[in-house]
Amino acid sequence: MIDATSLEHIASYCEGMDIDSIWYYFDKPNGAILKNDYINFDERREAFLWTVKQLVGDGRIHSRDDI
Repeated sequence: MIDATSLEHIASYCEGMDIDSIWYYFDKPNGAILKNDYINFDERREAFLWTVKQLVGDGRIHSRDDI
């Protein structure tokens, strides 16, 4: 999906924000801020979900109940 540097950039930028801030990186074909190769919606959605999964697994995303 995305490389470790891009994942860290997204995690750092979006810290303290809601999940919409992560989607911002994938909402437009080829990326709005970080360029990527995801053109159609399905590819962008899968990249977004993969990113969220990585950030949850790394402990960078928490539910409100965990805060």
